[in-house]
Amino acid sequence: MTATAFRSPRARQAVLASYDRILGQWQTPYDERDLSTSFGTTHVIEAGNVDAPPIVLLHGGGGNSAMWFPNVATLAPHAHLFAVDIIGEMGKSDDRRQPFGADHHAQWLVEVLDQLSLDRPTLLGTSLGATLAIQLALASSERIGKLILVSPPSLAKMRGGFALRGLAALLMPTRMTSRWFYRYITSANAPEPPPWALEDLWIRNRAQRLDTRPIPVLSDAEITRLPGETLLLLGRDDPIYGAEEEAKRVAELAPNAITIVINNAGHVTSVEQPTRFGELVVDFVRSRSEAAEEASQPST
Repeated sequence: MTATAFRSPRARQAVLASYDRILGQWQTPYDERDLSTSFGTTHVIEAGNVDAPPIVLLHGGGGNSAMWFPNVATLAPHAHLFAVDIIGEMGKSDDRRQPFGADHHAQWLVEVLDQLSLDRPTLLGTSLGATLAIQLALASSERIGKLILVSPPSLAKMRGGFALRGLAALLMPTRMTSRWFYRYITSANAPEPPPWALEDLWIRNRAQRLDTRPIPVLSDAEITRLPGETLLLLGRDDPIYGAEEEAKRVAELAPNAITIVINNAGHVTSVEQPTRFGELVVDFVRSRSEAAEEASQPST
């Protein structure tokens, strides 16, 4: 029997109520819709400039697309956004969990792109979402344009302290342990998130089943296969692994990729440093659209 993410229907209801409250903090108009895939229903939030390059947003593990609340206002004028709730996670998509080591998530993402009629969009994933974006890039590179990866846990073996603290936060899901874990995975120099964001973290922690699925670590050979147009963003204070060390490794193995280590950020860069995050993403996407526009112009 396939495990599900939510402990109970009541737990799911509490998470989705919090999800909708946070969507009220989005500072841009949006539409929600459900897609039908062979892996079950997939929920998508669409926002932004429909005439701009498309970006598919993939959230982190144990989360959902509401997490993009600090970023949508910055990104929306420059991109057509599709925030996808990952299957088997704490969103509005089917919550049956699939193994990370197989091709299930890559196949699922291909179906999502087909349903959205997206031709080589930019994929922007944070944490688990970055790992799944990499899996699609390695399995079906022809389906994506650019790749923006934020702190992928598959980049290196996670430090034991990270896994143990995460386990404690899920086994003892109180407001205090949720806040404690958030402060652990983020930079001490980052601003405090809004109280309602910390409340949402606690609601999700107590609602989800313990997830024991291993996340496979990328080999050197797989890193060399990253698309040429890849942006890797790492928080300097991320406790999951050594950011400087991994940035150097990627730069050596995939020299065409752009690797940036962000100061005063840990594992949740998009929330900790939303202004810097937004600037880097917009610049990266613009460079693609401007290059395409120049290429389409007749030579003189």
